[in-house]
Amino acid sequence: MFLVLFSVSYLVAVLILPKPAMAAFFLDVTAHLVFFETAHGFVRVNLVDAVLLRVPVIGRLRARQIEHHRRRDDRPLICYGFTVPPPVWDSLFGTLNWPLLPTEEASAGDFDRP
Repeated sequence: MFLVLFSVSYLVAVLILPKPAMAAFFLDVTAHLVFFETAHGFVRVNLVDAVLLRVPVIGRLRARQIEHHRRRDDRPLICYGFTVPPPVWDSLFGTLNWPLLPTEEASAGDFDRP
């Protein structure tokens, strides 16, 4: 998927941006990917999750994300899970079939990891 998005971005950049701005744009795209993947990796570590779940606002969002992934993974043909909270894309595409509030189990951090 990244290759498709990168290719579309490249085409748009070639048609619209001046050459000096293209380098900055693609440096930003690459930095964003590296940052996202690093952050995503950290939240997959149980110790980091245990800390995140205790932070008031972030903990609630993380618990919803955990529930979101669990529901998607349990029923992959029913709910593809387009995004993490807030579930804007899931609402638009009709894949929002998980509760708006996290379950006690997800809030407590008792979830299985692959």
